[in-house]
Amino acid sequence: MDLGDSNIFAGRLAFLIDENDELNKKRVAEATGISAGNLTEYTQGKKKPTADTLIKLGNFFDVSIDYLLGVDKDVNTMNGNVTGGNFVQGGGTITVNGHCPREMSIEESDLFRIFNSIDGKKRNKLLSLAYLLEDETNSFLNPKTK
Repeated sequence: MDLGDSNIFAGRLAFLIDENDELNKKRVAEATGISAGNLTEYTQGKKKPTADTLIKLGNFFDVSIDYLLGVDKDVNTMNGNVTGGNFVQGGGTITVNGHCPREMSIEESDLFRIFNSIDGKKRNKLLSLAYLLEDETNSFLNPKTK
């Protein structure tokens, strides 16, 4: 697997971790299972991450692997169409498909937080339910006449 320019990865990871905050690096290490020493080597460009490490870091920081590797210029969530990263309860700014940013409601922020905290199978279930609710709403708002 080609990881592209390791300097881009190192810089982006350092930015996300905020090298000046040792407690933050310790928190990242504890939450991801990646040692603080390895995190330091990644941010210094001395070591290239494995695919598993990229997944762990992407999940922790709520960014795409493409962002970590420098393929994408913007910080993106795993679904690739929301900029912002690290959604927190209580709102934030959202940009969807290049449209103007707006403040997220608490409910939207909670949905992003929940979505990003569950595994892939549960994400698919949540999306299926959301699509079902969307279809019901569209059917109610736009009833088909025969």
